[in-house]
Amino acid sequence: MPKNAVQYYRQFIRCLLSTDLHEAKVFAERLSDVLEGSWSGSTVNYKVDIPAIINSFKPTSYILSDVAEEYISLKQIDEKSPRSALATFISLAGDRDVSLYSREDAKLLIHHLELKGNKTTPIR
Repeated sequence: MPKNAVQYYRQFIRCLLSTDLHEAKVFAERLSDVLEGSWSGSTVNYKVDIPAIINSFKPTSYILSDVAEEYISLKQIDEKSPRSALATFISLAGDRDVSLYSREDAKLLIHHLELKGNKTTPIR
Protein backbone atom coordinates (compact mmCIF):
# COMPACT_ATOMS: atom_id res chain seq x y z
CA MET A 1 0.00 0.00 0.00
CA PRO A 2 1.45 3.39 -0.89
CA LYS A 3 2.29 5.69 2.00
CA ASN A 4 -0.19 8.33 0.83
CA ALA A 5 -3.06 5.81 1.13
CA VAL A 6 -2.28 4.69 4.68
CA GLN A 7 -4.14 7.66 6.20
CA TYR A 8 -7.39 6.44 4.59
CA TYR A 9 -6.95 2.66 4.84
CA ARG A 10 -4.42 2.17 7.65
CA GLN A 11 -1.61 -0.30 7.11
CA PHE A 12 -3.81 -3.22 5.94
CA ILE A 13 -7.16 -3.67 4.24
CA ARG A 14 -9.17 -6.63 5.42
CA CYS A 15 -12.42 -7.52 3.73
CA LEU A 16 -14.17 -10.80 2.98
CA LEU A 17 -14.27 -11.12 -0.79
CA SER A 18 -16.15 -14.40 -1.04
CA THR A 19 -16.41 -17.81 0.60
CA ASP A 20 -15.76 -19.44 -2.80
CA LEU A 21 -12.00 -19.61 -3.44
CA HIS A 22 -12.21 -19.18 -7.21
CA GLU A 23 -14.59 -16.24 -6.92
CA ALA A 24 -12.41 -14.66 -4.20
CA LYS A 25 -9.36 -14.90 -6.47
CA VAL A 26 -11.20 -13.19 -9.34
CA PHE A 27 -12.56 -10.49 -7.02
CA ALA A 28 -9.08 -9.91 -5.54
CA GLU A 29 -7.59 -9.36 -8.98
CA ARG A 30 -10.34 -6.95 -10.00
CA LEU A 31 -10.20 -5.11 -6.68
CA SER A 32 -6.42 -4.77 -7.02
CA ASP A 33 -6.90 -3.10 -10.40
CA VAL A 34 -9.42 -0.65 -8.93
CA LEU A 35 -7.21 0.21 -5.97
CA GLU A 36 -4.10 0.57 -8.13
CA GLY A 37 -6.04 3.02 -10.29
CA SER A 38 -7.16 5.04 -7.28
CA TRP A 39 -3.58 5.11 -5.94
CA SER A 40 -1.91 5.92 -9.24
CA GLY A 41 -1.63 9.65 -8.42
CA SER A 42 0.85 11.08 -5.96
CA THR A 43 -1.93 11.83 -3.45
CA VAL A 44 -5.01 9.94 -2.33
CA ASN A 45 -7.92 12.36 -2.02
CA TYR A 46 -10.66 9.92 -1.03
CA LYS A 47 -11.29 6.50 0.45
CA VAL A 48 -12.66 3.93 -1.98
CA ASP A 49 -15.79 2.10 -0.73
CA ILE A 50 -14.39 -1.43 -0.99
CA PRO A 51 -17.58 -3.36 -0.01
CA ALA A 52 -19.54 -1.42 -2.67
CA ILE A 53 -16.92 -2.25 -5.28
CA ILE A 54 -16.99 -5.94 -4.36
CA ASN A 55 -20.81 -5.95 -4.62
CA SER A 56 -20.55 -4.41 -8.08
CA PHE A 57 -18.51 -7.45 -9.19
CA LYS A 58 -21.37 -9.82 -8.39
CA PRO A 59 -23.82 -10.64 -11.18
CA THR A 60 -27.23 -9.01 -11.12
CA SER A 61 -30.31 -11.19 -10.88
CA TYR A 62 -33.17 -10.62 -13.31
CA ILE A 63 -36.51 -12.17 -12.34
CA LEU A 64 -38.67 -13.04 -15.37
CA SER A 65 -41.79 -11.18 -14.24
CA ASP A 66 -39.80 -7.99 -13.56
CA VAL A 67 -38.03 -8.12 -16.92
CA ALA A 68 -41.31 -8.82 -18.72
CA GLU A 69 -43.03 -5.86 -17.04
CA GLU A 70 -40.23 -3.55 -18.09
CA TYR A 71 -40.25 -4.94 -21.65
CA ILE A 72 -44.00 -4.49 -22.05
CA SER A 73 -43.90 -0.94 -20.71
CA LEU A 74 -40.90 0.07 -22.85
CA LYS A 75 -42.23 -1.46 -26.07
CA GLN A 76 -45.73 -0.03 -25.53
CA ILE A 77 -47.33 -3.13 -27.01
CA ASP A 78 -50.74 -4.69 -26.48
CA GLU A 79 -50.25 -6.39 -23.13
CA LYS A 80 -52.98 -9.05 -23.32
CA SER A 81 -51.12 -11.77 -25.27
CA PRO A 82 -47.72 -11.37 -23.60
CA ARG A 83 -49.25 -11.28 -20.13
CA SER A 84 -51.32 -14.38 -20.84
CA ALA A 85 -48.30 -16.28 -22.20
CA LEU A 86 -46.17 -15.08 -19.29
CA ALA A 87 -48.73 -16.15 -16.71
CA THR A 88 -48.95 -19.60 -18.31
CA PHE A 89 -45.18 -19.98 -18.47
CA ILE A 90 -44.68 -18.84 -14.87
CA SER A 91 -47.38 -21.23 -13.66
CA LEU A 92 -45.52 -24.10 -15.38
CA ALA A 93 -41.85 -23.23 -14.82
CA GLY A 94 -41.92 -20.74 -11.95
CA ASP A 95 -40.90 -17.08 -11.68
CA ARG A 96 -37.14 -17.08 -11.26
CA ASP A 97 -33.92 -15.59 -12.58
CA VAL A 98 -33.95 -15.68 -16.38
CA SER A 99 -30.50 -17.29 -16.47
CA LEU A 100 -31.93 -20.37 -14.74
CA TYR A 101 -34.48 -21.25 -17.43
CA SER A 102 -33.60 -24.08 -19.77
CA ARG A 103 -34.67 -25.46 -23.11
CA GLU A 104 -36.76 -27.99 -21.16
CA ASP A 105 -38.82 -25.14 -19.67
CA ALA A 106 -39.61 -23.85 -23.17
CA LYS A 107 -40.51 -27.36 -24.35
CA LEU A 108 -42.82 -27.70 -21.35
CA LEU A 109 -44.67 -24.53 -22.39
CA ILE A 110 -44.97 -25.69 -26.01
CA HIS A 111 -46.25 -29.09 -24.92
CA HIS A 112 -48.78 -27.47 -22.59
CA LEU A 113 -50.07 -25.16 -25.34
CA GLU A 114 -50.36 -28.08 -27.78
CA LEU A 115 -52.37 -30.05 -25.21
CA LYS A 116 -54.74 -27.08 -24.92
CA GLY A 117 -55.39 -27.34 -28.67
CA ASN A 118 -53.19 -24.53 -29.96
CA LYS A 119 -51.70 -25.06 -33.40
CA THR A 120 -47.91 -25.13 -33.93
CA THR A 121 -47.72 -21.90 -35.99
CA PRO A 122 -49.42 -19.59 -33.45
CA ILE A 123 -47.35 -21.14 -30.63
CA ARG A 124 -44.11 -20.15 -32.34
